[in-house]
Amino acid sequence: MHWEPDVGFDPGSPGSRPGPKAGAEPLRHPGIPVRDNFNTPGIEITCASNMLKGYVSPCYIVQKLLDQGAVLMGKTNLDEFAMRSGSTDGVFGPVKKTWSYSKQYREKTKHKAHGMLAGHDPKDSTTIQDPVKPFTLPSLIDVNKLCIGIPKEYLTAELSSEVQSLWSKAANFFESEGAKIIEESLPHPSYSIVCYHVLCTSEVASNTARFDGLEYGHRCDINVSTEAMYAATRREGFNDAVRGRIFSGNFFLLKENYKNYFIKAQKVRQLIANDFVNVFNSGVDVLLTPTTLSEAVPYLEFIKEDNRTRSAQDNIFTQAINMAGLPAVSIHPYGPLKPRIASRTTVYWICIS
Repeated sequence: MHWEPDVGFDPGSPGSRPGPKAGAEPLRHPGIPVRDNFNTPGIEITCASNMLKGYVSPCYIVQKLLDQGAVLMGKTNLDEFAMRSGSTDGVFGPVKKTWSYSKQYREKTKHKAHGMLAGHDPKDSTTIQDPVKPFTLPSLIDVNKLCIGIPKEYLTAELSSEVQSLWSKAANFFESEGAKIIEESLPHPSYSIVCYHVLCTSEVASNTARFDGLEYGHRCDINVSTEAMYAATRREGFNDAVRGRIFSGNFFLLKENYKNYFIKAQKVRQLIANDFVNVFNSGVDVLLTPTTLSEAVPYLEFIKEDNRTRSAQDNIFTQAINMAGLPAVSIHPYGPLKPRIASRTTVYWICIS
C-alpha cells in the first residue's frame, strides 16, 4: 500500500481531515484506499506496470468521493492492469504482510450504486448522459417482502464445504426472518468464463493500443524506426499476462476469426443476460450466491497453479454478472451468519436495478 499523507490525513491531527463539498452528505468512514488503477490527484498511477511508472494523470476518478468528504489513505497493489485476481503479477511483486505473505486480495469487479456517484461525469466518456434523479438508500428493508433466488447451477463440485455451509446459513437466516427462498435455474452462466475471455481480451487489444510510447508512459530508447520503438516500448512496458491478452484479443478480432469468436461470444452473452431477465421476471427480487469457491489461500499455496488458472476458477460466480450487465455486491456476513471463515469469505447479492 502506498501511503499519501498529503492527500489523506494525519490520524493524530483531527483538524487535518478535509470536509465534504458544500451541501453534500459526508461519507462516514475514517479513510479509504484505492487500487493503483484509479487516477488520483497529484499521485502517479502505475496500474502496477512499467508502462505507466511515473505517470501522473491530469484527471482523477476519485473526485466525487473527495467531494463527499472521503479521505484518500493511499493506493493499493494489484496484478498488472488488474488483469488477474491474485495481486501477485504486478511490477511491485505480490501483496505481503510485514510478517508473512498475505492471503490474496481478490480483485473482483464490484458493482455499487449510490446517488452521489450516479450520473454523467464530463471527464468520463463511458458514463451515461441521461439525467439521474436524486435518491436515497432505505435504512431498513422489510425482509418479509423479499423473494430470494438460489441458482442450483452454482452448487458445483468445486465449491468448498465451508463456503457451501455459509451459503446455506445465509439462506436459512433470511428464510427464518420471513423471506421467501426459492431454487432457480441459470442454464448459461457456466459459459461465462469462455465468453468473458473472448470479449475482454478483444477490448484489451483495442484499449491498450494507446500505450505506444508517444504521448505518455514508458518509452524505450530504441529510435531505429517508429515500428521498432512501438514494439520495444510495449515489450518492455507490459508483462506476460497483459501481452497474452493483447495477442488473444487481436486473434479474435481478425477478419477471418471475428464471426466465429467475437460475434458468437456476444450471442452467448445475450443468452446469459436472458437467463437473469427470466429469473427476475418470475418474481425473484435478488439472487444469493457465493462470491468465490473457497476462502482465500496463502501465497505459497496460491502459486502452485498459475494466476490465469486461479483467476478462471475463482471468478466462476462473478463473471456472469458482468456479462449480463447487472449490479451486484459482495457482503461479509456478520452476527448469526458469522462462521469461522466469515472474515475472509463473502456471499454475493445479485440485484435487479
